Amino acid sequence: MPWGDRLRWLCTIFPTFCVTNGILFSASGILILDARSEDTTADGVVIKNFIPENIWAWYNLKGDAMILIIHFVVGIIVLALIELEVDLLFDWVPIPGCRFSRNRDRRGPGMVKDDDVIREEERVALQGNMRASLIEVSNAEDEDNDRNNSLVQKDPNHVDCIRVNNFSKIYDVSCGAPIKAVKQASFGLDYGECFALLGVNGAGKSTTFKSLTREIAPTTGEITIQGYDI
Repeated sequence: MPWGDRLRWLCTIFPTFCVTNGILFSASGILILDARSEDTTADGVVIKNFIPENIWAWYNLKGDAMILIIHFVVGIIVLALIELEVDLLFDWVPIPGCRFSRNRDRRGPGMVKDDDVIREEERVALQGNMRASLIEVSNAEDEDNDRNNSLVQKDPNHVDCIRVNNFSKIYDVSCGAPIKAVKQASFGLDYGECFALLGVNGAGKSTTFKSLTREIAPTTGEITIQGYDI
């Protein structure tokens, strides 16, 4: 079974195949050895279906085990590169796209802002010039200093602990128009405040929180925590 054997090694690029093949051979190894034993036809032609009898031979379990170890090492390296944001070093590489999708954009419905949304945007935008004062106050505080007296008061010079100003996120796709996940979101949060982000599926809730935790970078806008730009 030369082609079957070659296909067996080709499938080892999938870790699940290595696991299931190892379990199958461990449970039914004797039956497989009997079925793949060398045989002779009535004409005396030898059929070489022989596989090693040792369960830890390279063809049996050893190969699957070693390939799984390689999968593990490669996965750890890829995860480390993702966490280190190595992909940002290649932002200059142009992303190929389909010809029909050039100069197009997936625009959602026209955005109508309520009065309270506009007031929140204006309030957060005015805090942009006061970030330095918040950082100085934060650095000068002792560990036992009560933050309720210095930060939570809603005075004109106050800057919210978490501040999102004009945040937008656009995802580029290889074939198709860019996807606008979030468009011009602005809000501010302070100590002791209860906050909920509501929206339909695809409204950009997860994208907003991923930007707050620095998992992804905003396309435009500003996100600060305790006065520090993240």
